[in-house]
Amino acid sequence: MNSSFRSPLSSASKKRNVLRRAVSSSVALIVAASVAVALPAPASAASGPMGARTLGVTAVTLETSDSVRQAQIKSIKQNGFPAVRIPIQWPQVEAVQGVFNWAGTDKLVVDAYNAGLNILAVPTYTPTWAAIPEGRTFLHPGPADPATYANFTRLAAERYRGLIRNWEIWNEPNVVHSFAPKPDAAKYSQMLKLSYAAIKSVDQYSVVISGGLSPAVDDGTNISPARFVEALYANNAGASLDGIGNHPYSAPDLLSAGTDWWTPKNGIDMISYLMYINGDGWKKIWTTEFGASTSTGQPPYGVTEARQTEILVDGIKYLRSLPNGGPIFLFDYRDINTGSLNLEENYGLTRTNNTAKPSLAAVKALIN
Repeated sequence: MNSSFRSPLSSASKKRNVLRRAVSSSVALIVAASVAVALPAPASAASGPMGARTLGVTAVTLETSDSVRQAQIKSIKQNGFPAVRIPIQWPQVEAVQGVFNWAGTDKLVVDAYNAGLNILAVPTYTPTWAAIPEGRTFLHPGPADPATYANFTRLAAERYRGLIRNWEIWNEPNVVHSFAPKPDAAKYSQMLKLSYAAIKSVDQYSVVISGGLSPAVDDGTNISPARFVEALYANNAGASLDGIGNHPYSAPDLLSAGTDWWTPKNGIDMISYLMYINGDGWKKIWTTEFGASTSTGQPPYGVTEARQTEILVDGIKYLRSLPNGGPIFLFDYRDINTGSLNLEENYGLTRTNNTAKPSLAAVKALIN
């Protein structure tokens, strides 16, 4: 649900556009793509494989300012979270074709790495110059050429080699809010195949998963997670993913209690079946976003802080009970604007003033 990764969606898929907010830098540092980052000294647990029980967070407000980023990364680490999901926003890095500004992303990556946090990086979204022409009036258009996007993922992998080993290809490619003017599973499959090869060419031990899928329903534009995964296999993308990303938002309901065909729980079952029949039953489903907003706006999807705790604890326990359950990233660590009527701004485990909601203690007890 983040404003970096998301924007409000329909009731079934309203969750996030986290990777949306561009980081502004007071100093425009233009660097050539070929220039590598000076690697910091290795930190414990950083840049390694993520176990199935990894419980991390997204953190949209990391991009607010240097002081907020540094304080929040310190807080995430002190509270015991081992991993953080970070966007690498193509429009921010390469707003003008061939001119690269990695400054904002460098700060996010290096600070998280130096804190000992393992990073799940999400190269996502399209700069106007690379967008499909009919999508250029939208906030997040799909790319015109999958190869151009894959080249960007290669540049990112080269730049952050040694700092990042886990990659998620795009954010919510199954919904129009993240892939305008209309999600295209065939094009995304090509993006995934080319990006997988590009990243593996830089570091063969990298883990590359498909983009986390919004809990949409099939409506002629948006594509449900199961249908999208079915299309990935139909387009021969199964060999180009080490896991499948998913965003099974269930609020105001408990994830484990879903029984209807459209519920995220049923979606997980269908994805698992598709993985199994396509020979990928051994791979994991990565929950790269899961959360519940405590906003009082847009009822019933905004819930009380007590209900947020129930939903998160239930969801974590349910996802961990699955034989193919993988790492989990909670959305979000800190509210963008506590008390706002905007769902997107109230997903945090902490409030905007950095005080903890009850969910933080409950979730910390599940970190292991």
